Amino acid sequence: MLTPADLEELTGYRRPDLQRRMLDVHGIPYKAIGHRTIVISAHVVAWVEGRPIGRFLEPDLSKVR
Repeated sequence: MLTPADLEELTGYRRPDLQRRMLDVHGIPYKAIGHRTIVISAHVVAWVEGRPIGRFLEPDLSKVR
């Protein structure tokens, strides 16, 4: 999980609303809890590497017979 300082460095913003806007623009998933913004570091690593960011932890069972 990113620290508040990490989140500020990543987004360039201190205000949660502006941080969330930047995360939305770049497709980085987060969870907003009050004034806190929770971002998983694995999502940021995937974004930096250009890999798809998994948003769901549940398996895709549509392919199972």
